[in-house]
Amino acid sequence: MIHPITWTVIHWKKLWRTLWFPTANLSYSGDQWILEDGVYKMNIIHQGIQYPWMGTYFADKKLLEAHLFDVDIDLYDQEITIYPLFKIRENKSFDGLDALVDQINDDMALIRNISWKVLTFGTFDHLHPGHESYLEQARAYGDALITIVALDDTVTKIKGKTPDHSQGERLKALQELSIPHHLVQLGDPDHVYTCIDEHSPEVIYLGYDQHSFDEGLIAYYTWQNKQIPHIIRWLAYHPDKYKSSLIKSIKN
Repeated sequence: MIHPITWTVIHWKKLWRTLWFPTANLSYSGDQWILEDGVYKMNIIHQGIQYPWMGTYFADKKLLEAHLFDVDIDLYDQEITIYPLFKIRENKSFDGLDALVDQINDDMALIRNISWKVLTFGTFDHLHPGHESYLEQARAYGDALITIVALDDTVTKIKGKTPDHSQGERLKALQELSIPHHLVQLGDPDHVYTCIDEHSPEVIYLGYDQHSFDEGLIAYYTWQNKQIPHIIRWLAYHPDKYKSSLIKSIKN
């Protein structure tokens, strides 16, 4: 799992456009984001909209050649944020253009058939822009987002106080957000990790202050003898302003 970076789309040879493979090419001169040579499944964010892409990275040139899926938009000289999810194969040479086109079609079919699920947890009392930023960032790391809303009894047990909004109200507020491919459901009263067995996520996305989950998640996966998914921690969005406890104290 590679953390995202924002690049500017450059003008290049435009060969693939003549073959009906619209692409965006990005040349990177920095050193804080390093990919290995290869072909990747990735997501990009452009003007707040998420698109699935296939990207081929050439490390020697520091050039990323990204093939767009089902969309043809003008990205030249515009900034896009790239989320490389996983590598599907190494770069290789081809005997002619037809062989290369066939391989790209195979790669795109493979990527379309692999869907990554991202799992998030939270109380989400007093839903605010910080919560929305957390969920939107989580969504960028996969194709579908599952959010587990803590039950009232669970919140009371962990935090020592009852949330201001009931679990039904908090569930409804999240369901009304305009996040594509977003499943929201209540936690299991009997077992906190039922959602993991049900959804088998490739990514678990945690809030900046959800440190109590780390050891428990790793212990659970180890006990189940399952491969631990990518665990990513969100960088807070204005925590001095958007935090449920602060908002609650202001309202009170």
